[in-house]
Amino acid sequence: MTLYAKKLVSELGYKGLMNIQFVIEGNSVYVLEVNPRASRTIPIISKVTDVPLVQIATKILLGKYSLSNAFEKTGLMDEIPYAVVKYPVFSTFALSGLDSKVGPEMKSTGEGIAIGDTVNEALTKVFHAQKAKHTTGVYQSGSVQLSEDLLVQIKEAGLTLGNSGFDKWLNEGNAAVVLAYGSTEEDKKLRLLAAKYRLLAFTEEETFKAYLQSVENADPGVTSLQEWLVPYTKGVSHV
Repeated sequence: MTLYAKKLVSELGYKGLMNIQFVIEGNSVYVLEVNPRASRTIPIISKVTDVPLVQIATKILLGKYSLSNAFEKTGLMDEIPYAVVKYPVFSTFALSGLDSKVGPEMKSTGEGIAIGDTVNEALTKVFHAQKAKHTTGVYQSGSVQLSEDLLVQIKEAGLTLGNSGFDKWLNEGNAAVVLAYGSTEEDKKLRLLAAKYRLLAFTEEETFKAYLQSVENADPGVTSLQEWLVPYTKGVSHV
């Protein structure tokens, strides 16, 4: 991805912060779009690494700093000793009638970050609000086919699959998650009902698997960003 970014910048003759959206499928890397501007990811990277990217980029553009020098002094390319998950925030609970089915277009109205010692711990923080409800019921649409491996993961996570109609399942008082991946009327209706009753609705299996990873962990507690940064930024220079 770094190599592709260098080639794109060189070909475009661009200087400054830019946003490249990659799509990774297996071992293949695709470029979705390239924007000649900073994105919302820039302040997030600056926050979790304590490296002021905008200031550095400005100094490079003014000829006061070289890119290689900036990397060497800030440690930006060093591996951080914790995991960070950036996640989208949607307004489907507030905006009635909005289908939560995700796609390539921008539907999120905000973003958040979660930090943990591991990816699983960070994911636990992402889904903390749902876990706090202590509900374990999972309802799937007719178009969702769960593999044997996924069924085992669901069981190991302590979740239970609904085997009745949606209304009955909802009234049992244990509703937590709705799986509706497709574009059928049933799927859309289930997503809208999930929003109405403030349930998590997953429209991609990959995201549901991330949720399963989060359920397996105990509550990690609260650690301030400053505490996470102390071991990472020790000895790092701010240009």
